[in-house]
Amino acid sequence: MKWLIGTSALVGLILISSAQTQQAADNNIVTVQDLYQECRATGNAVASARNLLCAGYIAGVGDMYLASCRQVIPYGAMILAFMNWAPAHPQDWSKPQAEGVVAALSSVWPCGKSP
Repeated sequence: MKWLIGTSALVGLILISSAQTQQAADNNIVTVQDLYQECRATGNAVASARNLLCAGYIAGVGDMYLASCRQVIPYGAMILAFMNWAPAHPQDWSKPQAEGVVAALSSVWPCGKSP
């Protein structure tokens, strides 16, 4: 019975996440500000899906950036770096979200330097 409940919850989360991802694509979530707002969403299952979208995006861009730097950093640390960097750099909010993630990560873990 617990397995069925867990599986149902997982399927529900995947469906919400898929719908949210499509909504994000429809809403052209492409800037630093857009990504920051996704990461800050709170309150319900849709907000949780938005947070997953944020975490997944930062993890993906972060993996590519850090691989080129030959560094391994935990995903939670990457997300925290972006969440600390974004509000401190409102002048960069209109830039592409990937640029913001790389700028945030490079401010904490520049290439060529060990963490």
